[in-house]
Amino acid sequence: MSDLGTGLSYLLKGFTLIRGRRMLPYVIAPVIVNLLILIPALYFAVDWANASLDALDGWLPGWLQFLMYVARPLTYLFVFLGVMVVGSITGTIVGAPFLGPLSAQVERELSGESPTDETPLLTMIPHAFAREVRKLAYHLPRYLAVLLLTFIPPFAPLAPLLWFAVTAWLLAVEYVDFPFDNRGRSFDELKRALSSRRSLAFGFGIGAAAAVSIPLLNIIAIPAATAGATALWVGELEA
Repeated sequence: MSDLGTGLSYLLKGFTLIRGRRMLPYVIAPVIVNLLILIPALYFAVDWANASLDALDGWLPGWLQFLMYVARPLTYLFVFLGVMVVGSITGTIVGAPFLGPLSAQVERELSGESPTDETPLLTMIPHAFAREVRKLAYHLPRYLAVLLLTFIPPFAPLAPLLWFAVTAWLLAVEYVDFPFDNRGRSFDELKRALSSRRSLAFGFGIGAAAAVSIPLLNIIAIPAATAGATALWVGELEA
């Protein structure tokens, strides 16, 4: 199997790993955090989409009203996908203090070993958020670069592909960082490790990007991706 397929298989393995009874206490909190973010975000986003579509409907002349049959479903589709992806990324950041312990438990299940840097939840909250800020500093310039490219005519048709590719890479960085951090590895070490196995990282990230975009599945995508990333660490990157 190619590295791309291997990476994807680890994401799928994550969904299997979180089904165990001993995993349930570690999965509940991230799922609740995700729901608390996704439900209101979707409500306000749909409300905004309705208002925008009503304004567009009133602005279009009668002979262009047929465009609403295209604009309405496309608007709802893009709003929904945007909320699912951005909401899940936000849920990962907010739920980071719970995802480190989840990763540690998965590592115990797979290797029988506990991360050497494992700490109590309350103690690790400031560290977890500081680590997320470090990742945001890595993520945001790349998202902004793609955003700028979408307004440049030669790149505009490629915008959906660029967004998906960048999201896949950054989700791999986001989730594989949890086992790295548990082991006291620096963010720079994480970047070097993933850069040396780009196809593996992209395979995992493609699966994660798809999972967070699928309704209902995205509710458990965050803990599943964390578990899958930990399995990837144990099977491919731990040294």
